[in-house]
Amino acid sequence: MILFNTWIFPFIDQMLAVSFVVLLFLFFITTMDSFRKEHTGFLAAHWPKLILLGSLWLLAISVWAWVQYNDLTDPEFSSPSDVPYYHVRVHWRSFNCMRLAHSLTHTHRCSKSSSSCWH
Repeated sequence: MILFNTWIFPFIDQMLAVSFVVLLFLFFITTMDSFRKEHTGFLAAHWPKLILLGSLWLLAISVWAWVQYNDLTDPEFSSPSDVPYYHVRVHWRSFNCMRLAHSLTHTHRCSKSSSSCWH
């Protein structure tokens, strides 16, 4: 195993791990969504999912890059101890972003639908 004090190898590892989880989540969302509604065009059916999961991917990568940058520039930096309630804040903000995206897509879908929307 080659050991370097660099950020590129952990970044590639993190990017691939986050991409795998996001693509797995996209697969399950698309599969479950196809069970309950009729077939529509690709963009009409999947753009909200792609935007939601793309933003989650970007959020995960940017938070990880911020922590990695602070770890490399300041050896005494520790995100759980230097940022109060760090993990709770990250998860809470991620959850709120998902709720907001779901609410916006549901509102958009209901405004275009002629029948009543069920939830």
